[in-house]
Amino acid sequence: MEPASTAQVLAILTEQMAALAKMVQNLQTSQETLLHRERSRAEATALPPSPSGSVIQQAELLAPEPRANAPERFSGDRTRYRTFITACELMFSLCPRTYGSDSVKVRSAISLMSGAPQDWAFQLLREGSPLLSSWNSFVQAMNPIYDDPLRSSTALSTIRHLRQGRRPVEDYISEFRAVAADTGLNDVGLRDHFRHGLSDQLKDELARIGVPTTLDAMILRSLTLDQRFRERRQERMATAPSLPVRRSETPSTTSVRPPNSTPSPPEPMEIGLARGPLSPAERSRRRTQNLCLYCGQPGHLLRGCPIRPPLPSDGGEKSPVDYLNSEDSQCVLETASKRYAEIIQQREETADEYFYGLGGEKVKIDGCSILQIQLHREEDCGKMLVLVNPKQRESVLAVYLNGSWWPVDAILRSSIPSRDGLIQVETFGERIALFALNCLVCGFTEGGDSGDGVCFLPHSAGELAKILWHHGEAVAFYTYKIKGSLYSDRSSNCYLLPVLDTLYVRKGWRRHGLGTQILQDYCRTFAKELALGVSCPISPVMYQVCSKFLMDHPEEQDRMWEVDPPGDWSQRINIWLKIQLGEIPSMQEHISNNTNKCTNAYLPLSEEVKTDFRDGMDSISSKNSTDIVLKIQLKTKKRRHKKDFMEENDHKQRKIHWP
Repeated sequence: MEPASTAQVLAILTEQMAALAKMVQNLQTSQETLLHRERSRAEATALPPSPSGSVIQQAELLAPEPRANAPERFSGDRTRYRTFITACELMFSLCPRTYGSDSVKVRSAISLMSGAPQDWAFQLLREGSPLLSSWNSFVQAMNPIYDDPLRSSTALSTIRHLRQGRRPVEDYISEFRAVAADTGLNDVGLRDHFRHGLSDQLKDELARIGVPTTLDAMILRSLTLDQRFRERRQERMATAPSLPVRRSETPSTTSVRPPNSTPSPPEPMEIGLARGPLSPAERSRRRTQNLCLYCGQPGHLLRGCPIRPPLPSDGGEKSPVDYLNSEDSQCVLETASKRYAEIIQQREETADEYFYGLGGEKVKIDGCSILQIQLHREEDCGKMLVLVNPKQRESVLAVYLNGSWWPVDAILRSSIPSRDGLIQVETFGERIALFALNCLVCGFTEGGDSGDGVCFLPHSAGELAKILWHHGEAVAFYTYKIKGSLYSDRSSNCYLLPVLDTLYVRKGWRRHGLGTQILQDYCRTFAKELALGVSCPISPVMYQVCSKFLMDHPEEQDRMWEVDPPGDWSQRINIWLKIQLGEIPSMQEHISNNTNKCTNAYLPLSEEVKTDFRDGMDSISSKNSTDIVLKIQLKTKKRRHKKDFMEENDHKQRKIHWP
């Protein structure tokens, strides 16, 4: 390149650089001007200053976190694993400051574990596992151990067997929704399964008005229909007739005697109701003409006599069921019974005591007329002294309580107005009333005319039972087992469903609908259960009651089962299905089955027991005898077919009896 050309190029470049420098300077000046204008405008329209970020953060830290209930402890049940994890995550999200780190989350979840899961987590703590620093990693490690690998198939099986039963449809919907998400079914499949599990009443109504095409629509319509059905049931209950009242029945709170009635002269040391015994001819005349054995008037029987004193004395004292409530009542009872037995054994022949029964019986109180009967099935729970007529041992006249003899009917009466309807047996006095109904009335007085061969044994000390009281009188009872309770003292097997075990209605109160009333109470008690059991075998008479009840309450037809314990599906048969198929045994077959399978511990008509009774009287007359009471039931137990008869056949010995 020529020197002149080089000089020219340099001059040109110098000029261009000077021009560019000037342009940059102009741009900087313009930028400063614009920024100045913008700041001026912002200052002119500025708002009041807002709180700083640190102040907001401080306010959030001072605000209390919502209270979150801790999840139920997880013990390794696969069906509860998903619920446990979800509940933990809900607790973490509600209290983010408390559970701000994964380490705290993991350790909080471990504190809510028990059993095998807790042992597994504690091992991680001892090892210092890295899983403890990440909640997601901890859950991923638990999934293969405790999550259900067959979740979908389990959900399908559950949803196929899910039934509404007698529950409100809301409960059925909640349970259905909880399972439906894991089934993998589409809307049509879920809708069909939902409809299949509804009660027959709802399914019939849906068939009449039209089946919705979607699951949500069917749920909404089911809610509307079920609400209306419940309203109708409440309306019917409000207008239903009450239990019929017998003309002769009066509250047993006072004792009234007729003006023209004077008691016969009392015998030495007479005990009980001192009206004097009826002559055989007078008693026969009253029985033939259907007159009351107490007052001699027509129109009622002895039990319903309006002038009969309800209690064993004229002082108007309370019935044992009203005052035997303290925890030491049983101890007092046993001590008094033993003391009275000693007095009878040691007294002289000249100091005779007599008991006058409500039917005019005059019974000398001595070793020949006293029996000792076990109060509960457990042999160490105490025994009762009962008085019988040695010439007529088929019935019990009185029970020794609190220092005096009480007629059986007096034990079954109460002067407390609130004791009306079906009342749960709780107090010791109510246990005595249950004992009287079960062992004395059914076992002795009315057991012979039941006609269905049913055997009764004493109930256990903790038996769950309800007594039906009407106008101060115990007229019926039923006992039941709850789901999860042991069906035998010597077995670890538990009932898989509630079971109605025994049911009894007194002879004078049958054909009044009390059997169906008891069944309705039983179903209401376990309204949330999918299945209810009735102890097998059921008598033909009880089947008639079940048939009437299930016809009046079709919503119960799917969940009433005749069961053998513990009540799994192989040990159940639907009662309504059996009724429809006509598979009800005849009375003769039922009596034959019960005769072969049962041994009544207090059967007075058995020749073996009569022999035991005579042997007992011989032993009592001996001077060396230390026990003046008869223990018939102990000898009877020795003749059972197997040593463990009570354990394996307990549910067959205490049958449903005369509704």
